[in-house]
Amino acid sequence: MPDRFLAIFFSVLILTVLCGITALWLALVSPSPAAPYIDRVFNAVVHLFSIGAGAMFGLIGAKANRLL
Repeated sequence: MPDRFLAIFFSVLILTVLCGITALWLALVSPSPAAPYIDRVFNAVVHLFSIGAGAMFGLIGAKANRLL
C-alpha cells in the first residue's frame, strides 16, 4: 500500500512541478501582448498546477487521516 501511495504522490508532484515551471517560463518568455493561443496555454497550465496542488493536499490529508 505505501508503494502505491508514493507512486501516485510523486506522479502528481512531478506533473504539478512541471506545470508550474511551464507557467513560469511562459510568463517570463512570452511577449507583453501575448497571442491568444499563448494565453490559453498559460491559463490551462496554471489551472492544472492548481488542480495538482489541491490533489497533493488531498493525498496528504487522506494519508494523515488513516494514520490517526
